[in-house]
Amino acid sequence: MQKRNLTPLAALALIASLGLAGCAAPAEPTAEPTTPKQTSQAPEPAPSETETESPEPSAAAANGPAPEWFTGATDVGELIGETQTDSWDVRVYQVGTGTADTDSREVDPDTKESLLPAGTEVVFLNFVYTNRSDNTLNLNTIPDPALRLPDWKFLGGQPGVVNPELYRAQGIEKGGYDVNKVAKHASGTLIYAVAPGESIAEATSIAYEPGTEPTAKLTFSAKDDADQLIDAELQEATVTVRIK
Repeated sequence: MQKRNLTPLAALALIASLGLAGCAAPAEPTAEPTTPKQTSQAPEPAPSETETESPEPSAAAANGPAPEWFTGATDVGELIGETQTDSWDVRVYQVGTGTADTDSREVDPDTKESLLPAGTEVVFLNFVYTNRSDNTLNLNTIPDPALRLPDWKFLGGQPGVVNPELYRAQGIEKGGYDVNKVAKHASGTLIYAVAPGESIAEATSIAYEPGTEPTAKLTFSAKDDADQLIDAELQEATVTVRIK
């Protein structure tokens, strides 16, 4: 076989190509696909139950049973005011509205005009009295609330309607008792006995003025067998209500 001799130029080209091949970087290994890690999260707390406000006690729940002699109602209306004495809880309920059917007997001393003319819209209120003591309380009268506004300039409370049928139409009574079932002193004075936890009521009415705040003063009194007032059982209360 005949040998071929490389020219100097071809030899240089061969050396250069071999050098470049030796300097080439090795191929990087193919990276295996990785599965991303799952981030564990604490479970969200279950939503707490929505707290609901306790409903206001109804008139029936707040007040006790009535004595046998009482013929009125203690479980109607919307509570708009309350107070208490040592022996009595007093709650005032707004029952409804109506119209005065006659002029009031009370008149303005200067103009001689009725202070509650016929046709005036009136609001009916029921004052409920509950014996909160441990003893039976013998009232000599059922407290009659005398309501008056701060700017009332006349003596006594503000007039209301007197027709008992207007009160009964509202489901309440003014002077609600059965005289045949009320006990009596030897003198004939009535004894309105109210046992512990029992409730009685007295209805009233005044001119209807929404947003006003009349005040009522109440007196609880009792008499002994000699028909004398018992000073130790004399109690007074004042309550202000907001007419709706």
